[in-house]
Amino acid sequence: MDFNPLVSIQRLLFVKLIFLFLISFLFFVFACGQKIKDIECQDAEESIDEKKINEWIDSAVEFEDVNIDSAIYFYQKAGKLADSILSYNGKIRFAYNYSVVLNNSGKFEESEQLNREALRLAQQENDTLNMAKGFNNIANTFNYRSLYDTAYVYYIQSVVYFKKVDFPKLYIIYSNIGAVLEGLERHDEAIDYYNKAYLSAKEMKDSLMILSILNNKGVALNFKSSQEEAIQTFQDAFRYIGYNKESLYTAQLYGNYANSLKQVGQLDSSLYYYQKSYDISKKQENRENLAIALQGFAQVYFQKKDYQRADFYGNEALEKLSQDPTHDKLLLYKLLADIKYHIGDHERSYIYFSRYITLRDILQHTEIQKTISQAEKKYQLSQKEEELLMKELQLTKSELQHRKKNWYIIVGLFLVVTLAGISYLLYGNIKQRNRLFIAERDSLHKEKEMSVLRAGLEGAATERFRIAQELHDDLGTGLTSIRFLAEKITKQGGELEVQISKKIQEATQSLTEQINEIIWSMNTERDTLDELLTFIRVKIATLLDGNDIIYKIYFPEDIPTITLSGFFRRNMYLLVKEAVHNAIKHSGADCIKIEVEVVPHLKIRIIDNGDGISIQKQEMMGNGLKNMEQRIRSLSGSWEIFFENGTVVYFDVPYPIS
Repeated sequence: MDFNPLVSIQRLLFVKLIFLFLISFLFFVFACGQKIKDIECQDAEESIDEKKINEWIDSAVEFEDVNIDSAIYFYQKAGKLADSILSYNGKIRFAYNYSVVLNNSGKFEESEQLNREALRLAQQENDTLNMAKGFNNIANTFNYRSLYDTAYVYYIQSVVYFKKVDFPKLYIIYSNIGAVLEGLERHDEAIDYYNKAYLSAKEMKDSLMILSILNNKGVALNFKSSQEEAIQTFQDAFRYIGYNKESLYTAQLYGNYANSLKQVGQLDSSLYYYQKSYDISKKQENRENLAIALQGFAQVYFQKKDYQRADFYGNEALEKLSQDPTHDKLLLYKLLADIKYHIGDHERSYIYFSRYITLRDILQHTEIQKTISQAEKKYQLSQKEEELLMKELQLTKSELQHRKKNWYIIVGLFLVVTLAGISYLLYGNIKQRNRLFIAERDSLHKEKEMSVLRAGLEGAATERFRIAQELHDDLGTGLTSIRFLAEKITKQGGELEVQISKKIQEATQSLTEQINEIIWSMNTERDTLDELLTFIRVKIATLLDGNDIIYKIYFPEDIPTITLSGFFRRNMYLLVKEAVHNAIKHSGADCIKIEVEVVPHLKIRIIDNGDGISIQKQEMMGNGLKNMEQRIRSLSGSWEIFFENGTVVYFDVPYPIS
């Protein structure tokens, strides 16, 4: 058969086109795979940040009852990080925890806004449990502001969603609904919800909540003038007091029971239970409950026509009540007016009656304002919900358009690469192939070198982690065993053995803390300026709390992302620790302030209100000051110590060059 060169060229070109199409397709697959890999790396970074968010929120919760400023500091750090990485769980947990702090501070509108944002996120994720929590938390903010109509609507919505996830503590929500219905004077409905709450709490054997629920139900029955049924309800509640004898729930129960006894004419029994309520409230230093008990004494003695005692307790109750206009104060003004009239003090009787009339008008005006405010709030809520729906719709459209645009770009790139490849095959030559071969070979060499370097770095990090783990497991276990043996000697040995064992315990405790500090400094996940400052704050706060020292720690809000070696972090922390330790031990101070600046260097001031550092005290701190001098030199920094209404220690340390 004759050889046809044209057919041969056509076949060769066809093979090359097929080959190039396959190359283009592989390039497309590689690009998609690289994108997936980038997403996985991003997810790994986010998991580390999620861990930080949870750690900061846990720290904030611990500080809430000890130092509210530190709690707010950690909450705000967690909230900022959650916003920056768009962490759903972080945002939700921050909102629901921080809103409690806002409620306790009386910042109800700010709390409402925060919970609304969290609810919106939960709705976008179709997260039923967090939607239920969001409705409940928003209802709480309205309840605190006595906007009962709106609170009732949100509580009912929360119940709907809590039922979907079989929430076991629905009785808490039922009890809140009952309290809101009481505020709306819908007492029959309130009692129905208290009955639901009682049955649910009884199944869970929650004695404290049962006590509270029955107490609230008794109050609702009193408002219905069902005193005998109320008395029976309060007596049922007594069975659940148990270990709660000194709680405010019990004080309120005794006070409400005494009120019911007074209304049915059992005045001596009423005085007995008012006294029990008064005693518990006095121990708990609760002025509101004390005022209610004293007012009860005055009412009982007025009914017994012992007007002098009634006058004494009425004046005591007025002193305990807050300055805010309340229904309790209204009743007390009326009672004092009647008491003064019966003891012949007509001038004071007129004064208290005038106050009664004025306060009654104020409260009536306040109720009208509340009704108007609730109507306005409902209108605003409907407007906000409509705006949110429109924004969500726009975001959805925008997201769809963005995805569509991305696909156009990918397909376009695929076609461009294919056409470029065809052009290359048609006009390519051997030299170009050689260049590509050489470039590919050089690229493989570089990639191999980078792989070796990366493996070395990962191996070093793994080795650091292994050493830290062995320090923690082996030395930590050994030191713990030594401390337990020392405690055993303390319990069983003589005086000399006790002294020696105490020294052993102190030494092992100190070594354990030092090992934990070394492990922290070796942890590559903590190699940032932010982690260093957080570690300093927690450790120094714990040290000062343990020595009953008042303290303030001022950190900047914006902390730059700077990577620091374990050597730098450990020495910087030990410098601050040594300075604070010297202030506690030698200055006689009862207040310490720590100020931190992060630009352009790391600058830290430790200021106390003590009597300064004399030459004799410097000699006592000899090794400590020498150690501080050596550490600051090793960091290429500088420091000063001087007296200015107390001792000031100042560190100025440049960041190491990466």
